[in-house]
Amino acid sequence: MFFLVFGHLVACFAAFSGLGLAAAAVIAGALAVSLWGQLQIIRLKTPGAVLALRISSEKTVECRDVSGTWHVSKPVGQGYATPLLMILSLRNENGSRHRVILLGDSAGKEDLRRLRSWMRWGQRESVPHELRAR
Repeated sequence: MFFLVFGHLVACFAAFSGLGLAAAAVIAGALAVSLWGQLQIIRLKTPGAVLALRISSEKTVECRDVSGTWHVSKPVGQGYATPLLMILSLRNENGSRHRVILLGDSAGKEDLRRLRSWMRWGQRESVPHELRAR
């Protein structure tokens, strides 16, 4: 990861030293977006990353990590649920805390609707399919 960040910074420095200010600013912006995207991909591969969710009961959620292991977790706090963005804060049985951020296109519409209703009203109804990172 160090070389990824370092390479982007070197490219940004080269753009500012060899180009005009406007062109260098555009290239620096593109490099910042590229770096952010690459770091998000790396985060999905870290050991604590949550790749799938499954509602198991009224108060618990099961989270699948990178190794394929399912962990029982409980929501911490209220969370945030809208059709475009959902944020869940979860604590698993080991006490470690995970924040899960789902965008409106990260799973099927019906699955996300059921998850939103579970977050808002604590329905006992399970999500029929796992929510997986795309």
